Amino acid sequence: MKIVCYINKLAGGGAERVMSVLASGLAQRGHCVTIVVGNSVSDEYPLDEQVERVTLDQGSVPTSKKGAVIRTWRRLRKLRRICRERDADILVSFIRDANLRGILATRLSKTKSLISVRIDPKIGYRKRSAKLLAKFVYPMAEGCVFQTEDAQAWFAPKIQKKSRVIFNPISDAFYSVEPAAMQEKRIVTCGRLDSQKRFDLLIDAFDKVCDDFPEYKLEIYGVGGEQNALQAQIDKLGRPDRIFLMGRSQDVPNAIKTASLFVLSSDYEGLPNALMEAMVLHLPVISTDCGGGGARALIEDGIDGIIVPCGDAEALANAIRESLSDSEAAKQRGEMAGMKAKHFSVESIVAQWEAYITDIVNN
Repeated sequence: MKIVCYINKLAGGGAERVMSVLASGLAQRGHCVTIVVGNSVSDEYPLDEQVERVTLDQGSVPTSKKGAVIRTWRRLRKLRRICRERDADILVSFIRDANLRGILATRLSKTKSLISVRIDPKIGYRKRSAKLLAKFVYPMAEGCVFQTEDAQAWFAPKIQKKSRVIFNPISDAFYSVEPAAMQEKRIVTCGRLDSQKRFDLLIDAFDKVCDDFPEYKLEIYGVGGEQNALQAQIDKLGRPDRIFLMGRSQDVPNAIKTASLFVLSSDYEGLPNALMEAMVLHLPVISTDCGGGGARALIEDGIDGIIVPCGDAEALANAIRESLSDSEAAKQRGEMAGMKAKHFSVESIVAQWEAYITDIVNN
């Protein structure tokens, strides 16, 4: 099949990583894949050498409302031309703005449109303009991929009927790492240092229990705009020797594999990649019941992880205390998580996308 993938950029977040993995995986399966990005940025996720890469914005556009309209019109026109010149069977788009352009660019053409919602719709589609987009434009697409059943259920039945729920693929780098035989007395977490991730909540929760477990430390991997505020919080609590902002790791699997516990403290997520990666490594996991249903889609509470209410530092502290107090039970939950995570592999997830794309193209 001839497949065009479209996303605004190829760096920064989980959706961008999944798009790069998907495009590369489809190319490796023998499909002719072109990936189109709105603009070029540094630190882009890698692509298989068989994937053609095209950038839409190559000239400067004024940063005004008029400039935004001009940019959108240019992108639509160029995206439509790219599909026509490559005789594309389908255009696969990620994230709201790209979904809109992808649908409009494929109307009245042979190219079909497959969109994907990568965020909790109660957050990402709460504005009136976004609700109108979901109600009137999204049904024009031939298909839609959601990360969770909760996200799928938010949309109208006519979208649900032609949609699929497909989890995110987890890098082979995590599967190639042997789960650690010995656990170090570390609690770890990973993610952008921004307010959505609620690392401030995790710091408060750990502060409530760390005197009871003096040998344990908390390590937070990631960079972002909240770094100074989080460090100030750590210093104010008097915990600079127990709580550490580790920065960006170049080898996350090996950095976290020996931890005793992984904690996700977010208020909302699409489908939390960091939680899935921890499960692949057989780590015991705790997660807030973050908006979007991602935690509940991944964890059976008390069986392969623990789920606590969002924004509740006391409940999170209690879950940490329970896990550290009974390390054997926590380890068993980690083993159960690892068994479930076998289904998160790149091969398995790309195969699901390929099957769905084939169904859309052939019908």
